Amino acid sequence: MKVAILLLFVAAATAYPTLIEEEHLLRNSIDELVKQTLEYVRWLLKRHEPYSFPPLPEQTLVDDDVNLKFSTSNVLLSKASDFTIDKVANNLPKLTSSFGVTVPTAHLEGTYEVTGVAFKKQVQGSGTFSVDIQNLVQTGDIQFTIIDHSLQIQDLKLDYELAGAKFDVEGLNIEGLTKEQVEEFLNNQLIGYLNDHKAFVVEKTANHVKEVANKLLQGHSLNDVLDFLKQIVDTTPDPPPFPTFSPII
Repeated sequence: MKVAILLLFVAAATAYPTLIEEEHLLRNSIDELVKQTLEYVRWLLKRHEPYSFPPLPEQTLVDDDVNLKFSTSNVLLSKASDFTIDKVANNLPKLTSSFGVTVPTAHLEGTYEVTGVAFKKQVQGSGTFSVDIQNLVQTGDIQFTIIDHSLQIQDLKLDYELAGAKFDVEGLNIEGLTKEQVEEFLNNQLIGYLNDHKAFVVEKTANHVKEVANKLLQGHSLNDVLDFLKQIVDTTPDPPPFPTFSPII
């Protein structure tokens, strides 16, 4: 579940420590700040369930067997606040961060448009959709850098494990398939396809997150980012003072 990825701006030091003890203490304080920020997100999810996402502009998915354009709007997220924080680790001198979050359940619903070709079949559709996600484990590793005094994500590597998902999509037409066969594909074959093409899926997701995050970080130093996170943890603003990431899978 890509909501938690928003919180990954914080893996950097405010100064270069001269002692191992100083580095250890600072690292622990940054790790704790990340966890507190995640708890702020949990609070937002509970307070505004279902949580609303901004529209996702048209995206293009191109792979060996797929060439699709799609967009979503009116997307709502619910039943996701019971996520667990499995890992938060920052290497301050190297400007790296690792994270892990498990979402036992989540429900997404909204409207969509899609057109293109998949598995040599024409795909066309628009309407409502819903998906119930079962046990999503999201992990990642981030390499930050400094460009013109701004904190930027240089590299983002993501991975996930998904136990299952139940789809209900109205208005989706796949050439040569009945409505029942479309449902069979979505609920019994799609997850297998995503797992078989995981490298493509995580690359597409990482590129989307990196692009949005770097726009948010542009013009902000390490201290700016840390001060910003401290402020939202202390004040718990509502609505949040940042745009949220749209789910893209």
